[in-house]
Amino acid sequence: MGLASIAPTSGTGVSNPVSLAPKASGSAAPSLPDFYNEAIDGIATGEGVGSCGTAAHRREPVIVTDIAVDPFWNDFRDLAGRAGLAACWSTPILARDGGLLGTFAMYHRTPRVPQETDLALARLFAGTAALAIERHHIEQGKLAAEARATSANDELAKVVRVERELRAEAEQRAAAAAELAARMRAAAAAQAATPHPEHCQLGGAAGCTAPAEIKIADSWGDAAWGCPTHVEEAILNVRSVFIANEELGGLTAYLNR
Repeated sequence: MGLASIAPTSGTGVSNPVSLAPKASGSAAPSLPDFYNEAIDGIATGEGVGSCGTAAHRREPVIVTDIAVDPFWNDFRDLAGRAGLAACWSTPILARDGGLLGTFAMYHRTPRVPQETDLALARLFAGTAALAIERHHIEQGKLAAEARATSANDELAKVVRVERELRAEAEQRAAAAAELAARMRAAAAAQAATPHPEHCQLGGAAGCTAPAEIKIADSWGDAAWGCPTHVEEAILNVRSVFIANEELGGLTAYLNR
């Protein structure tokens, strides 16, 4: 972006700086007609592209004292004439590392050669603009960094929360498996007296009055009889458990019933 103002006959105008992209988009020139600002918005910088485009390309001031005859304005002379512009002095706005930040331009209604005081004022405006733009860039960079840090912290908190939930679930499953294994050991001890009990042996302390329909066993040799609900609970929570009923054909046949 560039800045521009129309200077009165007895002085110069002042503009606020705006950063310049590879194309001179977003020029801030409230004293110029809207149709003019819209026409030059987005024009690429380069040699011979008006005063501002050339100043941006060269990284040095470009003084056009008479737009009507200057070759830099060949492509924009009619536009400048419609806007009532006759002279344009443009100064690049440079960062401390020499990078281009924008341009500052002063327009005149009549052809005019700048005095040394005019050029000094333009340099002052460009230098002040450079400081303001660089400070703005620093602030924007800080805000972006803070936003990234906040997002990273949020993601970390989410990962920690999920990890805790998974750990809690795993602990619950482990506790359930341990309890079911204990039930099976107790049932195995009771089978010495009653090989096929009438009621489910897997109901725990609360007990279960459902019929004992299915026999299960584990890799340690313990076995128990249970109802379908408690048997499936045991199969899901204790990895070593399997269907021991010969008539049911084992676990695969039971699951495919």
